[in-house]
Amino acid sequence: MNLIKRERHVTAAQKNLIKSLHVSGIAPRQQMNIFGKMHGGEEQVGFHAQHLRNIVRDFRKDNLGVNDAQAGLDLLHRYAMLFSVLFGFVLMHDELKTTFEWVLGTWLEVVEGKAHLAIITDQDQAMAGAIQSQLPNTTHLLCSWHISNKFPEKLSTYYAKEEFKSDFNNCIYHSLTEEIFEDRWKALMLKYKLEDNTWLQGLYKLKHKWIDAYTRTIFSAGQKTTSRSEGMNSFFDAYVGSCTGLKEFVERAQKALER
Repeated sequence: MNLIKRERHVTAAQKNLIKSLHVSGIAPRQQMNIFGKMHGGEEQVGFHAQHLRNIVRDFRKDNLGVNDAQAGLDLLHRYAMLFSVLFGFVLMHDELKTTFEWVLGTWLEVVEGKAHLAIITDQDQAMAGAIQSQLPNTTHLLCSWHISNKFPEKLSTYYAKEEFKSDFNNCIYHSLTEEIFEDRWKALMLKYKLEDNTWLQGLYKLKHKWIDAYTRTIFSAGQKTTSRSEGMNSFFDAYVGSCTGLKEFVERAQKALER
């Protein structure tokens, strides 16, 4: 039955619903699932997924108008929005502490001495030293993704066990206060005999830079990672894709921010 060509019949009400779902960021495949649920199965919907994609495509064309780029700029101008600002970048010959110090010192000159509220990096020691010397009043946070990505490797003997994984994650990610974290950490070390694990003890000394219980009051615009896979890009992936036009991109970005 799936190979039999069904008659293309999309009602006006269905088209309006498709447009509403599209504007809300629902992908065509998910939209087809919704129609299937509404009609008792996709074979009862009355049109194929390709028909739905064609409607979305036509809607995009109508929405873009003559010039997608200009439409996007006009939308930004109407709402007086500065969508993105690149403040600067640097090409470095090496990654020594002195080089990082020069970068940060030069940066401070450019921004007239207005230091960051917070800065997120990996555990690079040279960069950490440069931040401490050049940005003493800036809160230095560590990328949580880089740290958590090492758990399976550094704790391979324990992390494969579900009980340890649950206890560990509760301690790291679900401790609402510093006191709760400290109690859970001590219990974890004793229960699994990890008091002599040098890697974990090193992370413990840096707890104020990456544990939520210590960093939740520090403003970082909701960012905890420098990684593309876990950061801002990951969040916006649910709203925009490679086929999203510029005007539509601005509109969907606004919906993401509202969420």
